Amino acid sequence: MKVKVSKKLISSAGGMILDVDLNIEPDSFVAVTGASGSGKTTLLRCIAGLSEPDSGYISFKERVWYNSSGKQSVPVRNRECGFVFQDYALFPNMTLRENILYACGDKKRTDEFISMADLSGVSHMYPDRLSGGQKQRCALLRAVSRGPKIILLDEPFSSLDGDTKKIFQSELLKWRSIFDLTVIMVSHDRAEVVRLAERVIQLKNGKVESDVSHKSGCPGMAAVIHSASRRVS
Repeated sequence: MKVKVSKKLISSAGGMILDVDLNIEPDSFVAVTGASGSGKTTLLRCIAGLSEPDSGYISFKERVWYNSSGKQSVPVRNRECGFVFQDYALFPNMTLRENILYACGDKKRTDEFISMADLSGVSHMYPDRLSGGQKQRCALLRAVSRGPKIILLDEPFSSLDGDTKKIFQSELLKWRSIFDLTVIMVSHDRAEVVRLAERVIQLKNGKVESDVSHKSGCPGMAAVIHSASRRVS
């Protein structure tokens, strides 16, 4: 994936410009970290097509999703990515099963997903009756059920307690392996980043401050993550 975008933003510190130029390898797990207001969520939203850059270029496997010079922008529904929002964004008037079916569009496949995730017993319940873990699992299933090649996660585990968080981190890795997903995750959690990500991109005021891979045990990774955690603590 190629992501080269520029977009004017207003943060708590005033105006800034999100200006990044990234190459993301297929099937990789990338964490994006940095202080609040550094442009992390906006970067995800630009990739998904939920927010349009002022200029730039986004492509995935030779398919152009956005090109400002050619005035090209592929609609959200036609991009091969799923998005899990921080608040899950489940439809409150739909049951768990209906939320997943809405995205999947196939009743048999929906039931298979629900069974695989051990949610059959609560599939008839509405979001306000679900626990935080059940909501998180539903949101992840809904994103995966569309058959994406990329999953975008915006602080997906922030509302879960420590033990529950570890369970769902493992589940995310399982789904990633089953479906050969590229994952881009925004996170402030140092332990989460260390456990899950193969590469950490740290943003500061809309720009890449550091970009470190630890596939081969890069010695600079711990320092980068420690620096990021101090900035957001």
